[in-house]
Amino acid sequence: MLLAWALRQDSRLFRQNTKKKAFFLNALVVILIYMAGLLPIGWAAPQKILLTLFLGEFALAAAYGLILAVHALFFARVPKEADLKRRDFLKRSFLLPITAVLFYSGFYESEKIIVRRYRLLTTNEDVERLCIAQLSDVHLGRFFSLAKFRATLEQIAALQPELLAVTGDIFDCDEINDEAIAILAQYCERFPQGIYYCWGNHEYRHRQKHLARLLENTKINVLTNRHVAVKTKAANFYLAGVDYPLSHEHRQEQCRLYAQKAFSGLPQGAFKILLAHHSDFLDEGFLHGAFLTLTGHTHGGQFCFLGKPIFPFFKYMKGIFQNNNCYGYVNVGAGSWFPYRFDCPPEISLFEIRNKKKGGKAQEFA
Repeated sequence: MLLAWALRQDSRLFRQNTKKKAFFLNALVVILIYMAGLLPIGWAAPQKILLTLFLGEFALAAAYGLILAVHALFFARVPKEADLKRRDFLKRSFLLPITAVLFYSGFYESEKIIVRRYRLLTTNEDVERLCIAQLSDVHLGRFFSLAKFRATLEQIAALQPELLAVTGDIFDCDEINDEAIAILAQYCERFPQGIYYCWGNHEYRHRQKHLARLLENTKINVLTNRHVAVKTKAANFYLAGVDYPLSHEHRQEQCRLYAQKAFSGLPQGAFKILLAHHSDFLDEGFLHGAFLTLTGHTHGGQFCFLGKPIFPFFKYMKGIFQNNNCYGYVNVGAGSWFPYRFDCPPEISLFEIRNKKKGGKAQEFA
């Protein structure tokens, strides 16, 4: 619409059939977006700019169509010349805030990874102090480069957690996945208790079996429906991890089965932490008495208003949830395959767990 209007102002050729030309011009933008996607990895800006123009046009057309529909239903009358001029002015004015929001969400908010800190208290005698960092939903590729991946890992290591929990959707680009695994493996020594990883759905779109073979040759601990014992000077606990439930129709059944396998054989009263990609596993964590369940997948909806997701597609969308003495967390992700965020910045989450009986400070949620 904007492109058609601009061309119409500059040439008599575009004064007729504006709607058809708008369609073809926006189709051209879509083609350019696709062509920009063929550029080498790391050239994200051209595609973002074209996406912003296209989405701004689409949103403007949708808003204008809605206004026309409401007007036709409730205020139907023959518009005066002044009304037409006012309508044309408003139509064009809508584009500025829409485009501004898209540029902000695509070039500023989506690029700035924040750290969310949580302090949780437990009465379990097996844990005196424990610090865990979580990284999720990086979606390596055009909008998250290897250089940014390394910088993010440096940012996490600087927080000095005892271990790093990686909850899926990291390796999302065949061109750089192998190198990304090598980079992640280099950071195993930076975390005293190592790196623990569980599968996301996007890894299954990118030669998951090949990725599994590469991970087997590293010190990264892949938890697929199993658990491991972790012991530090101040904590003795079990870390469990589950696979991604690929069946949409039988997801709840798969979640239940995977969690049962992961927790099978654990001693009664053990301090347990669960790693999963899909946020539906929070219910399984609560059911099995996991003190903390870490998940991702939802991206927090990516578009929020006053901190609440505009599109709440999942039961657990973002942030921390509590069920009796158990906690569940949905990380909004450090990256995204769709490069726009609003009021939902990418994040790293850090959890400090302390024993309440041994002088743990007041519980605190970020």
